Amino acid sequence: MSLTYEKMLSEKGRPLLVVRGLKFGWHKKLANNLQRWVCTQRNCRCYLKLNSQNVIVESNISHNHVIDKKKLEREKLNNSLKRKVDEDPTVYPSKLQPTGEFFQVLLTEEKDTSQHELAKSHANGLMNGITEEEEKSKKRPADIDANMHETDREKEVLKMTEIEPSPEAEKDDSGCVDLLQQKSDMLGGQGARFNSNIFKNLNCVVPINDIRGGDVTGYLPGEKQLRCKLAAVFRLLDLYGWTQGVGGQISARLNQDQEHFLVNPYGLLYHEITASSLVKVNMQGEVVDQGTTNFGIHLSEFQLHSTIHAARPDITCIIHITTPTVTAVSSLKCGLLPIGNESIVIGDVSTHHQFIGDAIEPEEREKITRNLGPINKVMLLTNRGALCCGETIEEAFYNVYNTVVACKTQLKLMPVGIDNLTLINDENKKIIYDASRKSPASIKKLKKRWHIGGTEFEALMRLLDNAGFRTGYSYRNQLIESKPSRAKNNAEIPSTVG
Repeated sequence: MSLTYEKMLSEKGRPLLVVRGLKFGWHKKLANNLQRWVCTQRNCRCYLKLNSQNVIVESNISHNHVIDKKKLEREKLNNSLKRKVDEDPTVYPSKLQPTGEFFQVLLTEEKDTSQHELAKSHANGLMNGITEEEEKSKKRPADIDANMHETDREKEVLKMTEIEPSPEAEKDDSGCVDLLQQKSDMLGGQGARFNSNIFKNLNCVVPINDIRGGDVTGYLPGEKQLRCKLAAVFRLLDLYGWTQGVGGQISARLNQDQEHFLVNPYGLLYHEITASSLVKVNMQGEVVDQGTTNFGIHLSEFQLHSTIHAARPDITCIIHITTPTVTAVSSLKCGLLPIGNESIVIGDVSTHHQFIGDAIEPEEREKITRNLGPINKVMLLTNRGALCCGETIEEAFYNVYNTVVACKTQLKLMPVGIDNLTLINDENKKIIYDASRKSPASIKKLKKRWHIGGTEFEALMRLLDNAGFRTGYSYRNQLIESKPSRAKNNAEIPSTVG
């Protein structure tokens, strides 16, 4: 027997389906035009799937919570009342003749209010030519009347104080302003790195990890963590100011068995992208999981990513960065010069000269693969920015950060002329690169957990979490030691037995 449902609206006006006294809210759109609806109760994994004809084709209803039938009936009645009032503004609760305690209260309140308004309009504020205030003052004793006049004068003084603050109040306010300015200066070092955007409009922050507990059942093992990491990279690029509208693409390999990838939906700005909105596609760019949006992906851009993913199975994440500084350096014939450490730690940089951005032919794919090579992880696309790759998402962002800084440094030095620049020789380049591939010598506990760019990425995740972005990141290195080490006392060391 197929399940049937009733339709209603929530308090916020969102559609709900009621099945067997249980409420389900819309979750996301699946493949084959299926709709997924999940239970509105917290920590409940029940769901419904509807086809394009809005018929339930799959369900999982095994609720472990108590159903309040009386409350549901009241909500249904209230919902029907709202719909009728919205359709005809002249309809009032008294004309709908509802039943139940909830509507009896509404009818009583409306009746009292209407009688009060009628009496007020009939008297027009006067009683036999005397105002209500004068009538009340006649019935009050003289001392109480004097106290009320004194209270009115005090209220007027308070109002004047609010309009014209005293010098002492202005001094106190200036102290508060100075304190806020000090806090802003303290955060200025971090805010400047993020173009002063990271602490802007924090009350309206879209959470990065918007995946609820019941949604994890539809993901592969480790997919939720990968989605949170990739969505956090989009948010970091937005906070750094390294975005160009809805353009640009970042892809991450989900697994090598099925060759599935997570890609940003084309049409969303980087600060709008969340973990659940990422689109899952195969190597040909066909959508496997639409995510929580109706947007598709940029196919021609993904062809470039899939070319590298197919040729380099060691690469997990690819970030196409198109900031003005990186695009300017990619347009130079000299390419990226070895000027600072940032240009060395990313390794050798490849260059591809003929990428236009349209559909990629097989010959073009071979050239891209050959130019990137088997080891390099950064490639400049002439006049089109750079591709920064990595074996992990952390390493890919590490290469992006250093590439952008290296390009900024080079552009600042270009006015003096290339002949006047002192470049790093090959011997020192090898020393700097090898040192960047080793964990810090002073942090012995982090050696087993350390990987390229991991420490820097975790620091940025802490910054986002502290700012309220809710990254959902699983930290490998705890910030605070759970059991602080201490020196042993001599009395705790047992003596040897002769």
